[in-house]
Amino acid sequence: MTTANTFASPLRADDHTAAGVTLLKYVALALVAAVLGFAAIMKFSFGTGGADYVISALELAFIAGLIAFRNRWWAWVGATTVFSMFAGYTAYLMVRGEGSCGCFGSVETPPALTFSIDLFMAALTALVALALSRSVLLVGALLTVMGIGSVAGAGVSVLTATPLASDFHGDRVAMLLGAPANADVAGADYTDPDWLIYIYDEKAADESPLLETMRHDAEENANDEALRVRLFTAAEAEEASGVPAWAWEKLPQAILYRGGHVVQRYMGEDVMAPQALRETRPVGPIAQVLSFPEYADIAYASADVPVYLLYVYNEECPICIQHLASLEVFMEEVPNDPNVKVIPISMLELQDEHDIQIWQWPGVPTSYVVRGGRVVAQTAGPNGVPNPYQIRMDLMQGRPLVLPGPDSASQSAPIDHTGHDH
Repeated sequence: MTTANTFASPLRADDHTAAGVTLLKYVALALVAAVLGFAAIMKFSFGTGGADYVISALELAFIAGLIAFRNRWWAWVGATTVFSMFAGYTAYLMVRGEGSCGCFGSVETPPALTFSIDLFMAALTALVALALSRSVLLVGALLTVMGIGSVAGAGVSVLTATPLASDFHGDRVAMLLGAPANADVAGADYTDPDWLIYIYDEKAADESPLLETMRHDAEENANDEALRVRLFTAAEAEEASGVPAWAWEKLPQAILYRGGHVVQRYMGEDVMAPQALRETRPVGPIAQVLSFPEYADIAYASADVPVYLLYVYNEECPICIQHLASLEVFMEEVPNDPNVKVIPISMLELQDEHDIQIWQWPGVPTSYVVRGGRVVAQTAGPNGVPNPYQIRMDLMQGRPLVLPGPDSASQSAPIDHTGHDH
């Protein structure tokens, strides 16, 4: 008589395989639901409507279908096809150099990252399809499906992708300046206030502290004598000037206009607050000097280099002449330096030719460091005249400029250029 074995019999190899396939299937199902579900929710919550809502609904419907037919190998082949199409779509955007594919709504993800996720998900779902079918013959079909899906996705991306900003060949800032709404900006002269035109993405209207600063400044300082702010959404700018919303390289973007000319453009994180720009606007007699045609390249400089060192001196001041001699040595040694240019300006000549009196200057001599049309440093009196050799070295080595303060009182002998690479 045989005694029944009270212990469970060991699992067979087939049982181990089935358990492994089941685990793989549910892990893949969880990842598919997480990726597509997150994408659907973000597009539905923060999308612009229309196509975003339709795509969100299709992604949620696909998740539901995959859950219902999770044990069918052909359902997983469908998932492989979908993620292959996504990979092809993002691959084209990656090649174009886009910053985000828009796959996850307001969450910006680099196309390279999204492409990696799509490629991984396509491989994972293909592996589940193979495990459920238990047929190596499916390998060729899956590779074919992945290839066709990728090409189809890339084709959709080509047809639907917004043109690149580099595809626009018009003069954006000039077209914006020529808009009827900006007639007062275009007609301003150098004695009028500067204008800062701020262009932003309407989708991010509630997320930007800088935007709130710009709005507040535009309302509270509408009659400011130094700087006034005007705001446009990208869509409003398009309506006003004809510049397509996609043509702006990066948003937000701010354009500083002075006397009907572009002084500077700022993009993204480089946009400066209005108050910071007010503090660096040329004022006093130097503003009048920079309004002269011969100094237009300084007043309307739209680049950060060269940096201009304006040395305003009195010929009757011995220390002024001593400093001028040192500056002239620099001008002779590096006459065409692309980083810093020294501009000597005679107080007596300005007095005789333009009635700008010597007493109007903050000191004798007065030095200004002007960068991108902005005064970034000013010194009054014979102390603390900026050293052009140091400025040049800082710029060449990519270091922040070490400049005297507005009223530097540091004692300084004539400029010492020993030890500087020139």
